[in-house]
Amino acid sequence: MRSIGRLLLGSAVASLTLPASTSVGAQEPSVAVMQAALRSVGRVVAEDCGETAERTATAFVWSDDETLVTARHVVAGCALISVTLESTGQTYTAVPKRELAKRDLVLLRTDKPMGVVPLSAAGGLPNVGSRVVAIGYPIGVPTSDSKMLDVTVRNAPPGSKLMDLLPAELGKQVASSGKFALDTAILRLDGNLLPGHSGAPLIDAAGYVRAIGSGGLQNGAGGVVWAVRSDYLDELAAGPAITSVEAEPNDSELRFAHQRPQSDEKSVTCGPAVFVYSRSSSLEDLYVSSDDKNGLQQLTMTANTSLGSSVGERFDIWVDRDTGASLAVPAGRSISAGDDGLCEVEVSPNVRMAIQATNTPATDPPKRQLQVQLASVTFETWLASQAEGPYATDPSFSYVMPMQRPDGFVVRRAGYFRNSPVSLSSVQADYAFVTHMARGNRYYGVASIRSGLVIDLNNMQSCGVNPNSSTCVAEREKFRDWSRSSLAVHLATIPPI
Repeated sequence: MRSIGRLLLGSAVASLTLPASTSVGAQEPSVAVMQAALRSVGRVVAEDCGETAERTATAFVWSDDETLVTARHVVAGCALISVTLESTGQTYTAVPKRELAKRDLVLLRTDKPMGVVPLSAAGGLPNVGSRVVAIGYPIGVPTSDSKMLDVTVRNAPPGSKLMDLLPAELGKQVASSGKFALDTAILRLDGNLLPGHSGAPLIDAAGYVRAIGSGGLQNGAGGVVWAVRSDYLDELAAGPAITSVEAEPNDSELRFAHQRPQSDEKSVTCGPAVFVYSRSSSLEDLYVSSDDKNGLQQLTMTANTSLGSSVGERFDIWVDRDTGASLAVPAGRSISAGDDGLCEVEVSPNVRMAIQATNTPATDPPKRQLQVQLASVTFETWLASQAEGPYATDPSFSYVMPMQRPDGFVVRRAGYFRNSPVSLSSVQADYAFVTHMARGNRYYGVASIRSGLVIDLNNMQSCGVNPNSSTCVAEREKFRDWSRSSLAVHLATIPPI
């Protein structure tokens, strides 16, 4: 790992403006409450699911000791369903019993009594500023985990609906498809549910289920997740009887990002962030509704000059356990942690990625904004130190101003280049493409760095005359790994809450 230098990028330094943070009250589930609830929470595995051979998520015992609740999309189109309870050490065969399709809920019936006390639910809204805990099986691992989440001011009466959470374009798609009820009452949470939390109970300080983990719509690398309020459980219990759950159409733009089972958790620590491996996805799936669809489309069109076609390109998705921030890296590449908290991905001899996470703990908005600005300056200072001379800004791939979402997510992307003559007909073409993003108390910098790549200008000019010539193809091939890593940097995001 190279040391951080002191060369600044001058006026190109990113500035991110953040909204005020939500204060957190003292009401939260105790260890005893969480331990009691865990006895009635299981890991559901669905098999023979067609396009995805296996899926894993969470279910909890409710109503009686032969009935479980989970998210409908977890078992949709699957022939075999099993649930394992850590508390009993037993695995139970389960079949669908009833569904509430437009709320993404399903009841399962086990082949025998589980011998545990069902969880109880409470309707209505938990207090703003209180905390709930999601108990489940994130990232597909076989052991349970708990994740504390803050109840935000968006849950003040009358509360929030699914339509309030979805990005505008995705909301229109949902409305036209009729797949979900946009008026579904949900909990808005500071913190993020992870892949595998689908079907997880969200428990309050008194031990009651207040919501159920749902969602997982493919929306960029992070997905869009939500928690359906427990008010719907009684409606689910009276829902239509079923013996199977109909599969979703494979060509639907509103597909779910399913979590596959994993034997253990793959993780890497980058400063304060612990990223865990979630899944491998195609660019097409990740593109569906990224946080900047137009920008990603522009970058994809440019990348296609070297890739030939980006169709079929795959990326490994890594998720920050704390915040849900998601990173994409070219499939098969590993993330390595450095002593200084900076992580790197070696893509090729001339291309690598860098990842920096920094806490911004100030509660006062101006102070937190300053912390984010300092973090972005530090990251771009390091980027500048990797070049043999000063970068120039590439306006084609640089935001004039940061983009913001109502949930507090802020992002700025920029490209920087440096061309150094090697001979009369060749140049060394260095480039850095960076995503700065932040929400709440954490900043992330993700960059793709191309260095030492020499291109032949005559060969590149020949591409304009005959793009299929051997010399042109060979020259474009030099940019293949660079194109993949740049797309990965653009896919970095923090999902909506």
